[in-house]
Amino acid sequence: MDPGNRLVYTTAGVFQYRYLVLAPGIRLAYEDVSIEPGAKYVNIYDDSNVLSNIGALRNARDRVVIAHPGLPYRCTSAPYEMAFLIKWLNPQAEISVVSGVKEIPAEFVHQISGLGDKVASLMEERGIGFIGGHEVVEVRANELVLEDGDVVKYDSLVWTPPHRGWPWLVEAGLAREGEFGYIRVDDNMRALGWDDIYAVGDVVWHVVKTGWAAFYEALVASAKILEDMGLEAKPPGFLYSEDAVRLTPQEAVRGAKAWWPIYGDILWRNVYGPSREDAEAKYQWMNAMKKIILEAQSLL
Repeated sequence: MDPGNRLVYTTAGVFQYRYLVLAPGIRLAYEDVSIEPGAKYVNIYDDSNVLSNIGALRNARDRVVIAHPGLPYRCTSAPYEMAFLIKWLNPQAEISVVSGVKEIPAEFVHQISGLGDKVASLMEERGIGFIGGHEVVEVRANELVLEDGDVVKYDSLVWTPPHRGWPWLVEAGLAREGEFGYIRVDDNMRALGWDDIYAVGDVVWHVVKTGWAAFYEALVASAKILEDMGLEAKPPGFLYSEDAVRLTPQEAVRGAKAWWPIYGDILWRNVYGPSREDAEAKYQWMNAMKKIILEAQSLL
């Protein structure tokens, strides 16, 4: 990127812009962790890895460890949902979640969902262990090494590497290296220091990383661009996000929240569940997404 001259260099050519909306997502930083050759794991955020390890998830037994990095990472409830589903599939499995979250950045404190306390109590009720505040530094065959030197043994591993922004965002002056290459934005979703560059979705320095949040962020950015062009536009009055953690295919816990501004307090939130209706709705949505993916793959 060359934001000073409003140029974007891509594999499809060089493009000039008047306004730029960045939504490149984030990358999975496997290189930040030492991985022993031959170590087997499932990364639920990596499609190709999941598709090649479906059997490992379905048949996970004995000591199952599910490890995720510190904030921010995509869909923060996903590792916990995976823990519940594996426990449902294999009730005898000894399941533990290892969380890399040591602290919550100050601007994120009010963004954390009320779903957390309910999920924690359900984990305890269902015999799912928890180790908090320790990042994984090494993945070995049948054991994880945590940053404090502790070793966690496993028979099956679901592991998520750290999430990072892109180096070219830091090089272009759009992201901060100290914030892992994420883009900090103002209340109009504009990259700080720029009046013609916006960012939405996972690449934004923010803890809420769901499809709902990205959709509302895009509405805010679009409205501001139209307004800047002299056209009438009405941005949404709040940002909204919701999530549902499936405990079994028929049982779920659902949380929802709205907030404004981007780094502001929660204006409203609620927690529902467990609910068969919410579980069925999410199940049908996931089936629809699966069908779309399979149809797209058949066209390649």
